Amino acid sequence: MIRMVNEIIELDEEKGGFTMLSSWEKLKTRKIWMSSIFSALCFPEIIFAIFIAPTKYTFIRQTYLPFLPSPLIIFYIIIIFLITLQIFQKGKLPHIPLSLLLPYFILACIIALSLIYTSNLEYGKIKCLEFMMYSTLALFAPFFLFRGLNNINRFIYTLLVMGIFLFIILFISNPYLLTRTFSTIFGSNYLLIQHISGMAVLIICYYFLLKNQPLKKQVIWVFLLVILIMAIIYPGGKGAVFTLLITTIIIAIPSIKFKNKFKIMNKRLLIIPLIIFIIECGTLGYFHFVMKFSALTGRLGAISSPQHYNRIERLENAKVALKLFSQYPLSGVGIGGFSVYSYKLEGIERFKYPHNILLEALAELGLIGFISLSLILFFAFKNLLYLQKIYKYSLLPGVFMSIFIFTFLNSLTSQDITNLALFAFIGCSYAIEHSLKDEKECEG
Repeated sequence: MIRMVNEIIELDEEKGGFTMLSSWEKLKTRKIWMSSIFSALCFPEIIFAIFIAPTKYTFIRQTYLPFLPSPLIIFYIIIIFLITLQIFQKGKLPHIPLSLLLPYFILACIIALSLIYTSNLEYGKIKCLEFMMYSTLALFAPFFLFRGLNNINRFIYTLLVMGIFLFIILFISNPYLLTRTFSTIFGSNYLLIQHISGMAVLIICYYFLLKNQPLKKQVIWVFLLVILIMAIIYPGGKGAVFTLLITTIIIAIPSIKFKNKFKIMNKRLLIIPLIIFIIECGTLGYFHFVMKFSALTGRLGAISSPQHYNRIERLENAKVALKLFSQYPLSGVGIGGFSVYSYKLEGIERFKYPHNILLEALAELGLIGFISLSLILFFAFKNLLYLQKIYKYSLLPGVFMSIFIFTFLNSLTSQDITNLALFAFIGCSYAIEHSLKDEKECEG
């Protein structure tokens, strides 16, 4: 598969993506794509992991599957179908806590009602539909799909394999090699590779490295850790690089106690942020000084200038969002409405949303929408803390806590309120409890 992709992909600079060289290779890729979907029907958690990746697979559909609708819709239909089968088989719905249902219901109602007064109805309809379809499924699907530890383990392993696979594709066939340009993969922007690789890094750190394993296995996991962090730094996006390090620091804080004297409760948790920092700095230095290129160092150097477009654009759009909230504190300007008022920098693409989920909620959905979203996030975080306390023997709560924090921090710098990964791990924060109970019984 990797050899095939390496041989057949070439850069199409005008389209900003890849074009295929032969119809035969198109046919082979199409068969691989279709067979992967059907083979995964027996393992819905695999499809779910692919579904929540930060891409709409638009380029893949246009290039390989023009006769089909968006792959995202295909995954949506498959997951809905599998959930329906489970409901008929079990004859009952899983328990979904009111602390999640109620604020979600209010948020969904605010989004739908805001279409009445939104400043951009066309874009608002798209965002509303995507939230009602995709984000809702991402939020509630884990309650149906995660029936036991095997499902959760396959979900975790799928994210890890996706990260490694994207790393291989990026470094073998990336058309922007040795430049300071953003790197793309499968026609998607850098968010796909960075966010999936970040999740894979956290899975290695808090699931595999914390296990008591032979030294050889530990070395393998550290090696994978290095190449995945390389994949995060290589494309040039700043957000995921910093949020990954910040996530590990946040996870490490509870391991330090200051009651009567300074005490370290878990040395491994404190070592992980140091390891991440050393690997990130080492990788950045290697790309910059040895390979003589790095999109990230180029952007970090430019952004130190007060006049750099990215710095101006972010700050000005944050001001716009806060100004809109001050003018429409209760209702906001409606879903998608921010795009009408966003700051426009000459020669630079205009933001459609603030690239900060909290500012987006304030500007477009007002105080009620913001509070509803905040409650969803707060109760998910609280439930993960509870699971970590009750199921101390299990590493799973720590893994999902780290990815939840990572996806939330990323939502403060990229993506909009339809963020599938964020809502998926909010749902996971509740859904994994059933499997943890089964694990406890097996341990007993």
